[in-house]
Amino acid sequence: MQGANDAEFLASLNASQPVLLPTEYHIYDFTRPQMNGWSSGLSYSIGKYDEVRPFVYKTELFGDGRDLHMGLDIGGPVHTPVHSCLDGEVYWSGYHDEEGDYGHTVITIHEFADRTLYILYGHLSSRTTELVKPGRKVMAGELIGWFGKDDENGGWPPHLHLQLSWVEPDEGDIPGVVHRDEREQALKMYPDPQFLIGKKY
Repeated sequence: MQGANDAEFLASLNASQPVLLPTEYHIYDFTRPQMNGWSSGLSYSIGKYDEVRPFVYKTELFGDGRDLHMGLDIGGPVHTPVHSCLDGEVYWSGYHDEEGDYGHTVITIHEFADRTLYILYGHLSSRTTELVKPGRKVMAGELIGWFGKDDENGGWPPHLHLQLSWVEPDEGDIPGVVHRDEREQALKMYPDPQFLIGKKY
């Protein structure tokens, strides 16, 4: 069930929404400089999957030139609730402390007959990782965290980085940004979250 079949398989899982979005939200185009930063005039926003972002990643963490985004960003107010997309278990919960990294992060694991899916929820609040610990069983739609402030989420405006992975995380990390020349392989390892939760743009 790889490659072209990911969309059909993930859509069949009948996932819950990680964030309850309003009818109207802003869709960013980070391929271009943002004249107003992350200010859009709307409370909620979407940042695209598989988007080259040459003007976004400026911290030392990305000094190697990575700028291809492999998750879906959902922006909103600080403390916006985050819900588990699927039934499963918390695989990892912790803090990535480098500037520009995920900050407080939860990764869930979901076992199927012949595949294992990991879902990363990044840029969360410290309260999230205090309460949500590895080994905890979660149900689809269950509250598992909140958007973090910039001083606890890696230095970013409040948002959720949602990323799927067929590859087991290494020490709680799934690369959210990769080199452009790694795109073909990255698309196979980290499928579009919209396959799971539906089209957002």
